Amino acid sequence: MLNYLKMPRKGLAAVAVLGATMGSALADGLYVGGGVDYAKVNVDCRGLNTCHKFSPGGNVLVGYPLSDRFAVEAGYVDLGRPTTVIAGTELGVRSRAAGVRGVAFMPLDRDARGYVGLGLNWAQSKITSALGDQSRDAAAPSLAAGIDYSLFPRVALRSEIMAMRLKSPGDNGYTATGFSFGLTYQF
Repeated sequence: MLNYLKMPRKGLAAVAVLGATMGSALADGLYVGGGVDYAKVNVDCRGLNTCHKFSPGGNVLVGYPLSDRFAVEAGYVDLGRPTTVIAGTELGVRSRAAGVRGVAFMPLDRDARGYVGLGLNWAQSKITSALGDQSRDAAAPSLAAGIDYSLFPRVALRSEIMAMRLKSPGDNGYTATGFSFGLTYQF
């Protein structure tokens, strides 16, 4: 049903181990979350037969509040695989990253709070085609802003926009912007 949310086993296992480790040591306040993304890559499409800049993806995270206003989060995001066609050959750009970020919260009302996050990720950009694959791994800064809305005492709805600067094989890189919608659960 949700084939586009398939994640590499290593990335999912790393988040699960981190969550279990942090959960036993810091159980009070720890939160976990996940969501679906709709990502856009900012690439130049001039002269291409077709160019799809948007693609579905997904994310998971583990967070720990340092105070009422600050938290640290570790997570994994898969920004999907937008495609383009050049001279009859389909090319896909796969973007995914794992990283940490600091988050600052601001109460908006009794049930909602806004937040901004600044992070550093280890990102992979992979270009796939019938002619072969190329990939590039590099550090990627990210900036996020969003809103958490409390549905129940421990469950919140999370909506976020996140931008990440990625490096791709053969050029200077591109910016990927993800629009995310998901849930968080606080232990």
